[in-house]
Amino acid sequence: PPPRGRAPPGQPQPAAGARRASARELAMAVDAVPATVRAASRAGVRRHHVHRPDGDRARFDALQRAYAVLSEEG
Repeated sequence: PPPRGRAPPGQPQPAAGARRASARELAMAVDAVPATVRAASRAGVRRHHVHRPDGDRARFDALQRAYAVLSEEG
């Protein structure tokens, strides 16, 4: 497997600025291990889920985008 923080060969690398912004969105370190990224994402998504009475669609979407960048899905 590729080193942590790197996309597989042939796939575009997320820009360092995008990784920093995504980490800031999830309130965690840029070099966090995948389990920490997932836990931070799940906690934020639960807190801001659109089906909650105080849910926030914009924040929910931003958290999902941040997770995609940090987990190298996007």
